[in-house]
Amino acid sequence: MQPRASRRGGAAAARPAAPRTRRSPPRPLPLLALLAAASLFAAAATPRAAAAAAFNQPSFAWRAVRSALRTQVPPHWARGPLTLVTAYFDFGTRSKHSTSQYDTWLQNFLPTASAPMVCFTTEPSLAYLRELRGAHPTVYVLYGSIWDVPPAGYYRDAFEAQRELDPERQMHFAELYAMWSSKVWFTAAAAAHNPYDSEYFVWIDAGVFRSHSFPDWPSLERVRAALGACGRDDCVLASDVSGSGPGSKPGDGWGDRWALDLARHELFPGRDRESTLKDSLQGAVYAGRAAGMLWWAHEYYALMHDLLASGLYASKEQNLFDILMVRNYWRVVMLPARRLQPKCFTVSYFAFQGALSQGGCALMLERYEGAVVLNRTQLALPAS
Repeated sequence: MQPRASRRGGAAAARPAAPRTRRSPPRPLPLLALLAAASLFAAAATPRAAAAAAFNQPSFAWRAVRSALRTQVPPHWARGPLTLVTAYFDFGTRSKHSTSQYDTWLQNFLPTASAPMVCFTTEPSLAYLRELRGAHPTVYVLYGSIWDVPPAGYYRDAFEAQRELDPERQMHFAELYAMWSSKVWFTAAAAAHNPYDSEYFVWIDAGVFRSHSFPDWPSLERVRAALGACGRDDCVLASDVSGSGPGSKPGDGWGDRWALDLARHELFPGRDRESTLKDSLQGAVYAGRAAGMLWWAHEYYALMHDLLASGLYASKEQNLFDILMVRNYWRVVMLPARRLQPKCFTVSYFAFQGALSQGGCALMLERYEGAVVLNRTQLALPAS
């Protein structure tokens, strides 16, 4: 679809064409060389190796920031110290949740969140979202589909190949990967243009208010206090849900210490190499000033690109958030869901709602202090 722009719509970057190169006909190889090449090919014929071999695009990290600056987010007459950023792309029956469920969740959120908002969506959903928002100040940025959003279009082929590496492939699909991986770009674009002249920006999933609403969420005072505790202008506030699953209790959790395997780009809780990588930071909410949102986007896409080039699963934003948190522990402050529950909310995944509400539960913050185990690997000696 040809990208278009208006006061309500944003410009979408066209997908770059793959460069065409001329290659000379290969020289015939000796039989032994052919056999050796065949054995190497068979050894590498795994989903991870195939994904790495197929991915040869230039890094998107700086392109992400530049495209966010170029995207048309029109100014608004309203002013406010805090801007909410969200997105709604209707994937129909492919979505994990039904349309009726989203109707309920959106009604819990859009009419009651009075803060100025930037909403990324599509033309068919615009009238419905406007009806729910009512008179609350809202800037809508329109795309033909999720694939018209710059990072989604740029990585479309990679996302479509990622299902082979996804341990939850039965529930996920390429458009969902594209949506997850576009969140940080949406927030960066809103922060870069800042249509309401705000100091703070809060990303929030459109369907995250599942059971009831929180009027005037979030509290400006609480967001300001949380980011102020970090002590930097480019900090990011996130919500840590590690150790807060079924059967857990406050104080449990494997998220207090991490092992970071630099060679494999993977994180392990504690020192247990056999542990399954689980989510720590949730993707439904994070906050920061403009500098933090632009930094977070650049680091996110640089990391995602490295993972894709290594043939690793890189399409779930929570996994990448975890690695960014450990790599940049001094720039991330966390709401500890496992310790906020149940005072803030009966379900730990939604504890951030009460923690960032005016008059809600007592605000509690944590952050890592750099206690990270770096795993050593042996190096083969060169042949003499």
